[in-house]
Amino acid sequence: ANIVVAEGVVLWRRGESPLDMDVVTMVVIGATMAWLAHKVGAGWREAQRQARALAETDALTGLPNRRHFLAQLEGREGEEFGYAILMMDIDDFKRLNDEHGHLHGDAVLERVGRVLRANVREEDLLARYGGEEFVVAMPGANLEEALRAAERLRRAGERDTPPSISVGCAVRLPGEHLDDVLRRADDMLLFAKRSGKNVVRWEVQKRSA
Repeated sequence: ANIVVAEGVVLWRRGESPLDMDVVTMVVIGATMAWLAHKVGAGWREAQRQARALAETDALTGLPNRRHFLAQLEGREGEEFGYAILMMDIDDFKRLNDEHGHLHGDAVLERVGRVLRANVREEDLLARYGGEEFVVAMPGANLEEALRAAERLRRAGERDTPPSISVGCAVRLPGEHLDDVLRRADDMLLFAKRSGKNVVRWEVQKRSA
């Protein structure tokens, strides 16, 4: 465009018409190059978007994957950012795979993902954490809110999947690192699996003396 304008000014100062064939040709070439640059740029941006989506999404369930989940929370580690973590695991998934095959197991994972997605808040971050394990981060949630959500998800899994799911819950303490919150939620999930399954656990029950 700059070249075309400069050529037009030169011709005008010479007293010649700025609309001769050379200028028209330059306009056409410039417009074509601009259009091609736009198309190439749009194609490149779309390719980048698709590559990013593939890197951040679990292919089977369509949910964010573990890497994306951790990146979203680690980016706010320096803030006094309160949240609750719900770690969820499909009960007896190995037996289900052994008895019915991996294709059936994949279908169950997809169905569980859909059920969980339908029962979390819009602001929550739901992800497939790995294998038959899912995780939810609930920004701003206290223990009471987290337990209500965990029980809602457990009941939805029991009602709409099956099989059932077990849930471990932890709420971030002031200044606590993400790894520690995840570890506590995972410990509670393990406790839920060992204490009957299809339950929500948030603290280890004290043994009587």
